Amino acid sequence: MSWNLYSILNNYGDFIALKSFVSPKQVLKDAEQYKDYWEKYNPNKPHIPRNSLAVTSLTGEMTNNNVSSLTEHFDATGENIEESDFNVPTELYKNSSELQKLLDPWKPFLARTQFISLPPGGYFPTHIDGGRSFIPETFRLAVAIKNVNPPSSCWILGDDSEYKFLTWKYGNLYYVNTLKKHTLFNTSEKDSVWLIINIIATEESVKLVRNLI
Repeated sequence: MSWNLYSILNNYGDFIALKSFVSPKQVLKDAEQYKDYWEKYNPNKPHIPRNSLAVTSLTGEMTNNNVSSLTEHFDATGENIEESDFNVPTELYKNSSELQKLLDPWKPFLARTQFISLPPGGYFPTHIDGGRSFIPETFRLAVAIKNVNPPSSCWILGDDSEYKFLTWKYGNLYYVNTLKKHTLFNTSEKDSVWLIINIIATEESVKLVRNLI
């Protein structure tokens, strides 16, 4: 990805609702049959309650996909894995017409895609995305699935001068500029669930974002 492409995206905004939708109720129903395949997100930090369910993965398998931090994986193994390597549809993808409806238009550019669940007390510390690459390879799309809005759960986005609590419409696809600082946390007694989608940045994928605004 070039910084020029990222500049084009962020000229549209840091948090953009796109004209693309999915039924949260239906995708949760589709995911329910794979409830035993949820895995610990970033097992190197077991004290933080977070889980993931693979929609795409390295091999198409739904297990052993817990390479959550690409930077930590490289530091530990020397193996260089990118988000774009997690591009093989899993059984969940193949068996959910609702997910296919949402994701198939992005399929030529689709990278790691997964459900993220924050149980009560779960959080992501303040961070920026991009891994080890100075120029990021992918950009981030997200869909609110369950219990994500303030005050019970929050996604905060911004910089040191201004942070914003994002308000989501459930089932709507959004572009989020995750090269700005952001943090997520769940203070409620119910799980908070997002669908997180990485998209390889090309002129065609950026045009698709523009066409959906």
